[in-house]
Amino acid sequence: PVSIVMAWLVGTLGCHSVQLYLCNRYFLQSRSSSEQADWIGMISASELFQGMFWVMPLFFFWPEADALQRTFLFAAIMAVSVVRLLVVSNFMPVLVAGTGVISIGVAVRCVAEDQMIYYALAVLIIMLEVFFLFVSRQLQETARDRLIFRAQKDALIEELKQEKERAEEERRRHDRVHVHAHQPRGGHVL
Repeated sequence: PVSIVMAWLVGTLGCHSVQLYLCNRYFLQSRSSSEQADWIGMISASELFQGMFWVMPLFFFWPEADALQRTFLFAAIMAVSVVRLLVVSNFMPVLVAGTGVISIGVAVRCVAEDQMIYYALAVLIIMLEVFFLFVSRQLQETARDRLIFRAQKDALIEELKQEKERAEEERRRHDRVHVHAHQPRGGHVL
């Protein structure tokens, strides 16, 4: 199995390298709106491959693994899924591609065991994936709303500053007129 482990490791690191390259290129160059969708598609595809490589150990190493090793495989892969969820939660297509394939892979492995406990685990994993996608979408909407509200607040503050400056200028003009109206004329002191 050392050759399988090495092949899996090389594939996983290769996918990760491609993804880092794509992300680096994405942030370094300017792009139009139409190119934006292409980039998100490429990054989603790289995330899909990354997820596939992360779920492969469930199929490569499962037959020879004992119960403790299987538990470790499940826990490690679900931890990777949660980390992926946290890292890419701002890009829903990328999130679905990465965590979705991991959850489906884990569920398929569970169903292949043909035992009631594994069926229950498969359902639980799929339901958690749906729940996490829902929460991620809600967080995106909350973040978007905060940005909108911040922009509105900043606009109101700017409007108040301008109104204050206008009022102060009006007061200064009024004070000059008032002082000028009460000054003695022709050098006579009253």
